[in-house]
Order: sequence, then C-alpha cells, then structure tokens
Amino acid sequence: PSGGGKSTLCRTINRLETIDRGIIRFDGRPLPEEGSALARLRSEVGMFGSRVSSAIVVAVIYIGLSMALSALAHRLEQRSRSTAIAE
Repeated sequence: PSGGGKSTLCRTINRLETIDRGIIRFDGRPLPEEGSALARLRSEVGMFGSRVSSAIVVAVIYIGLSMALSALAHRLEQRSRSTAIAE
C-alpha cells in the first residue's frame, strides 16, 4: 500500500536516511553506521524503485518478514530447549 513507509524503512536500514531517535536492531544488534559491516548489511537488504508494482513490494516484504519471524521463532525454541535441559 502506498504511504506505508516501506521505502523509508529500507532506506533507513541502509543508512540512507538519518535516524532521529531510537535504535533499529537486526538480529539483536544495532545497525552498523559505517564501514565493512554496513557494506555487508547493504548487500543483504534489497532496495527497489518506486515504479515497482505495489503487489510485488508487499509480497517481498511479506516474504522477508516471514523469514525473519521464522528465524526468531527457531532461536526462541532453541533457547527454550537449552533452558529446559539446564534445569
């Protein structure tokens, strides 16, 4: 949907927009501000032009969020198992 902030989010993650306040964390760590770590991050975060069909953009964001949530659920499950074993 138009005006939802999709491009702004991608531009902010890529450090093309200034973060006025707060912290964006990826995989539990603050986003890198410069250097090789930022270059690595940029290679993993896709950007798209504003002429791309909204349906495609929404699908890509949905897939990306689904993958991130799946990875998070997997990590939480592993932590839960390791905690149960320790007890």
